[in-house]
Amino acid sequence: MIDEIRGDTTLTYFEFATLSAFYLFSKSNLDVAVLEVGLGGRLDATNIVDSDISIITSIGIDHTEFLGNTIDSIALEKAGVMRPFKTCIYAQEKPPAALLKYAKNKSVNLLIHNNDYRVNLGSSNWSLKSKHNSINEIPNLKMIGDYQYNYAAASLLALDAILPECLEDHDVIKKALSETEISGRFQYLSKSPDIILDVAHNEDAARSLSDNIKKIGYDKIIVVLGVLADKDVYSIVEPFSSLVDHWYIGTINSERGMNSDEIKFRINSIYKNKLSIGTYASVTSAFNAAKYDQMKDSLLLVYGSFYTVSEALKAHLLEHKKDNAI
Repeated sequence: MIDEIRGDTTLTYFEFATLSAFYLFSKSNLDVAVLEVGLGGRLDATNIVDSDISIITSIGIDHTEFLGNTIDSIALEKAGVMRPFKTCIYAQEKPPAALLKYAKNKSVNLLIHNNDYRVNLGSSNWSLKSKHNSINEIPNLKMIGDYQYNYAAASLLALDAILPECLEDHDVIKKALSETEISGRFQYLSKSPDIILDVAHNEDAARSLSDNIKKIGYDKIIVVLGVLADKDVYSIVEPFSSLVDHWYIGTINSERGMNSDEIKFRINSIYKNKLSIGTYASVTSAFNAAKYDQMKDSLLLVYGSFYTVSEALKAHLLEHKKDNAI
């Protein structure tokens, strides 16, 4: 149907998929539809919807060819999801000045982490306190990383704003949050030896990932890395430059993937050949080599792209399938 209606209008895969989702939503009796922006916000396909509430999880330097190369320019693109006289939740502290100005000019009710609401972390549970509500003794999340609690809190605030009755039963909320998992976000593929998958592919995500790794504390860390050609290799590698014992760099199986030799060249041009690096024709071969070399008490970390994590996960599952068939 969409193909017929669009006529001569060219649609990207994401635009086509978004319209398909809207069509299916219209045929379903939904209470809530949650849309994730594909890129930026202002010009994104999902932004044709006049949303009741919006969440901006973070703002960092990424996709600069589309969004601009400054925090303020990217903030303005993301601010495009805001609607006048409606609520937007910013899940970090200290929003960029451009975001604050935009919200003020558009009369947006902007809720800011550690200003309008707070997250308190404990050893086994956490709590959310806002001006209008509070939930205490929520079991700790399965997802690793303090930032995950910021995002969970933002989700609860959004729910409170549009469907406050959903927060009346705290036991249901606690159960739902304690059982929530997100693949590819600090995902333990195995333990002893530890293998962690994370789709971190920009500076902010890499830095958060690095901080979480430091908190655990490993004597030896090896990394499988694959990145897309439009990424800033330095900003992705720098947070780990002093932590990693050896890099296994693979070429992502996509026309968008950066060649592993090029990644190595860019790293060496900055670190003057001080990092231990091996290159491989594919992420799969890099992952298999890293697993072969991994020592029991070390960490094998896979990151750099959704593609990188996907290829490593497929290789791992294929190996286990073969083992089970024997």
